[in-house]
Amino acid sequence: TVFVEGRSGLKFPGPPVFISSIYLQCLAIGMSFMALATWLLFHASMRAQIACIQLRTRMVRLPVPTQKQLDGSRKILSTWEEQGLYDMFRIPF
Repeated sequence: TVFVEGRSGLKFPGPPVFISSIYLQCLAIGMSFMALATWLLFHASMRAQIACIQLRTRMVRLPVPTQKQLDGSRKILSTWEEQGLYDMFRIPF
């Protein structure tokens, strides 16, 4: 056959034709499975990236604070003056 090193049938008698056809069919089926595996690999990778984007943008609600929450977290200078002496000079966190 053409796919092995050297040509068969020069020094020795060649293999029967049906064996060569079985060999070529096995090679073709192997290449087909390799192409199918490559196709499925790229398809799965693309679908995983699409799922990540959907989770990040559509499924998970971004925590946008309301105006009331923003006003509640704001510190005013008068609240600092109303603190005790211990709270003024404490270590943060």
